[in-house]
Amino acid sequence: MSIPQNEELENHDEASSNSPSPSPEQPQPLSSPIKMAMQRGRGPSYRSASGYQTLAPLGGGSFGQVYSAVHLHSGAPVAIKFEDTTHQNGKTELLPYEHAIYQVLRGCTGIPNVYWFGKEGRTNMLVMELLGPTLETLRYFCRGTLSLKSVLMLADQLISTLESIHSRGILCRDIKPENLAMGRGPKSHLVYFFDFGLGRLYKDVITGEHIPYREGYEPIGAPRYCSQAAFLGYEQGRKDDLESLAFVLIWLHKGHMPWTSLLAPNIPAKLKIMGEMKDTDKLAEICKGCPDEFLTYLRYCRELEFADAPDYEMLRGLFRGVMQREGWVCDGVYDWCPGSDSEKGTLLPERFVW
Repeated sequence: MSIPQNEELENHDEASSNSPSPSPEQPQPLSSPIKMAMQRGRGPSYRSASGYQTLAPLGGGSFGQVYSAVHLHSGAPVAIKFEDTTHQNGKTELLPYEHAIYQVLRGCTGIPNVYWFGKEGRTNMLVMELLGPTLETLRYFCRGTLSLKSVLMLADQLISTLESIHSRGILCRDIKPENLAMGRGPKSHLVYFFDFGLGRLYKDVITGEHIPYREGYEPIGAPRYCSQAAFLGYEQGRKDDLESLAFVLIWLHKGHMPWTSLLAPNIPAKLKIMGEMKDTDKLAEICKGCPDEFLTYLRYCRELEFADAPDYEMLRGLFRGVMQREGWVCDGVYDWCPGSDSEKGTLLPERFVW
């Protein structure tokens, strides 16, 4: 699953050139230590010329690897995403593309700050704000499911941030719990979108015209959460991001979906069945165990035409109505927070120090 080669952000070179230049200190060769460390299953200790020291691996994105690091002069914690370009063989480098998207989204609430972007040796580096645990990690911590209250509070923020992302002309196309994380410290109540390696513009930056509808794409995004249109190879629009978000929220609350543990003779057969299980007449089964508002949300997404502008306020209102009906207030006390009445998970506490 990849970005079509002809999809490029406007002013990409200009966005990249605005990054601060690294200091003149000579870096160690980067691509080989990074690659060797990944093969050994541990994080490399690397001091970059731009003044950062890597600490530990955090995981992988849609491409490249991500590490926690520290700024050597200020001591500030950061995350660094690496893309080794040694064996690209003419393929498009994707980290500059993702950096350009972050530049477009700069200033949006719920989007991590980018501190530096550049190239050291044959490796692209994107230095950004270090976030807390992902929603998938927190779901696991909370014994596999999140309470309805926590999911509704997250939904309110996520819809608002998605509205901001769309207002800048960007589609995510890869919304999943692993790409959503809580902030740290005073921002620990905020939820963030990150990893825009599969993102793209949905409207022309000059004319503002919506991209044309097309078919025949390979499915883009995580199969468990992507929209049915993505499964069918259709061009995605804003409605598809919102549909993916609905699947994420249902997964967080229930801990399973109808296609969880689906058995099939091969991957193509499994994907075909998953796509069929997302048919409009199956939405009620998907939302079983959730308030009716979840089904209303999904049906609304399916009724939208490709280029339609969603009514984000109406969608937020659906979930706020459930909060009000249950007598809950949006206090930022999630299941994993001190003072929450929800049961905590059984994993070792030291695994969840952030």
